[in-house]
Amino acid sequence: MFSVMEQHSPVETIDDVLISALDSNSITPMVKYELAMKVKHKRQISGEEEIKNLFEPPKNYELTPEEKTKMENRKQRNRESAEKARVKRKRREEVLEGECKTLEDQQRSLNSDIKKLKLCRKVYNTLLHMHAVGGTCTSNPANHLQQVQLTQGSPLMNT
Repeated sequence: MFSVMEQHSPVETIDDVLISALDSNSITPMVKYELAMKVKHKRQISGEEEIKNLFEPPKNYELTPEEKTKMENRKQRNRESAEKARVKRKRREEVLEGECKTLEDQQRSLNSDIKKLKLCRKVYNTLLHMHAVGGTCTSNPANHLQQVQLTQGSPLMNT
């Protein structure tokens, strides 16, 4: 049986098929080759002539002027659509950058407020501790806050 297939070698050799299968990491070329060999063998046994070419490359036809115009119009619409999408994306990016800057400014402001409030808490905790140890508070918290403000070098909130 195999000797009959060897008499008329196909367009591709088994070596070409194996290389193709290894390159594509698939057994599909081997399966196709095996099926082609089976078809070829059955045709030879039944006395039918060999199929010369099962697959022909697609023919390239010249486009008509109408088809060319249609294709150019489609390309132009595609270019316009792509440009519109780029502009829209750029605008969205600018809006997001503006929001990001606003949020960063807000975060800096809030962090500054946190520092001021922590300093106030420290002053009041110190005064509370002095009151708890001494029994009475002789100093004015506002004076103490101004003194801490001068030593720390950072202004307190105006609230």
